[in-house]
Amino acid sequence: MLIRRAELPCGELADVRVSGTRIGKIGALAPLPDEAVIEADGGALLPGLRDHHLHFLAYAASLESFSCADYDRADACIEALHKATRQANGWVRAVDFHESMGEINLAALDREGPDVPVRIQHRSGRLWILNSLAIEHVKGGAVSPALAHGIKTGHFYDLDQELGCRLGHTLPDVTRASRSLAAYGIVAFTDMTPTNSANETRMFRQWQQQGTLLQDVQLAGQASLTAGPTKVHLHESDLPPFESLCRRMKDSHKRGRVVAVHCTTEVELVFTLAAFAEAGVIEGDRIEHASICNESCLQTIGDLGLMVVTQPNFIAERGDTYLDKIEKGALPDLYRCASFMRADIPFAIASDAPFGGANPWAMMEAATKRVTASNIELMPEERISPEDALACVTGSLANPAKPLTIHEGADASLVLLDQPWRAIRCRLATASVRLTVKRGTVIHSMASISPSERASVAEMS
Repeated sequence: MLIRRAELPCGELADVRVSGTRIGKIGALAPLPDEAVIEADGGALLPGLRDHHLHFLAYAASLESFSCADYDRADACIEALHKATRQANGWVRAVDFHESMGEINLAALDREGPDVPVRIQHRSGRLWILNSLAIEHVKGGAVSPALAHGIKTGHFYDLDQELGCRLGHTLPDVTRASRSLAAYGIVAFTDMTPTNSANETRMFRQWQQQGTLLQDVQLAGQASLTAGPTKVHLHESDLPPFESLCRRMKDSHKRGRVVAVHCTTEVELVFTLAAFAEAGVIEGDRIEHASICNESCLQTIGDLGLMVVTQPNFIAERGDTYLDKIEKGALPDLYRCASFMRADIPFAIASDAPFGGANPWAMMEAATKRVTASNIELMPEERISPEDALACVTGSLANPAKPLTIHEGADASLVLLDQPWRAIRCRLATASVRLTVKRGTVIHSMASISPSERASVAEMS
């Protein structure tokens, strides 16, 4: 494959030949016999993008779900559920509910909602709200106290596994989800679902072999995995014994696995940093989210040599809620970016899809602008440049904080845009991906998809 007149990250125009899985030559090149030629017309050619923190199956399911995000009021959302597409089992599955819409409870769902089983997921991913028809499928046999409380109230907190066992696991459309990521230019991702086990490893490998999953994947999850980070999902209201967390970290390190700890509150972060200080740190250990990171924690992260994977897209998506709900004194500590750079802390940005938007270009723009949905600047001193934002999504899965480059002999995982970098660097959310190549194989081409699919890609963007 020969990509002609592409704009390289250095700003120069050049031809780039892909030979097998690698970049063969860069320069002024003539096409070889029978070589596929792509005219870049000066469009930016960049390293393939990586999402270093998402939940793939939940993302795939969200693409098949009703979105509550389009509604400002809970009652309007419940009314709209009557027109929501039913799943194959007759249920309505909804996502992206948030409390600023008001309250959705069991009584309101039964009174105003459709006469079918309904389950609604809070945008944090921690809460499911079920109506009575859905709860009937959960009842029966011995139940945990938490599940019994949910059966009574309709609110099920942190019960994905128990609900899944009772309701059954129906796999979503993996092909659609993978293609949507490829259309954004994503060639690889780390799935950070804490329950990932050997079963998920087999499923993901099978999907890749079948060609339904186009991206390279690194699974984080349970201690039983043999590769990828050990994921620790902390909840401030129910922290594990300190010694237990330290032991888990040490055991993971002994097996050569890094540790990734979910920290969305200051208490969770302080607790985690104390555990790392006790258990020790190996290269690649990471803090996920670091949603609230005060100056003291910032210093400790640097001293310990930890990496951070954070989500500046939440500033754009949830910033107005943060301004309303979070104490003003904590706002400077919210989803930092520039502070990590100034402190020489290795960091990357990631979507947390589906709990954040999956579009990496919108995520990069959020990091450069720090503006809420209502156009309020939120800690503009934490802005980073478009080039730094791009660097934060082009690191390898093994080393997210070290951006990959385009050079002869490099891995041929590439993204071709329809415009030069200078034309879109200040409006990254409008970037349009013409071509996505993973190790020499085209996994997305705008030229090869139908007009209706093209419209769908534009809508996703």
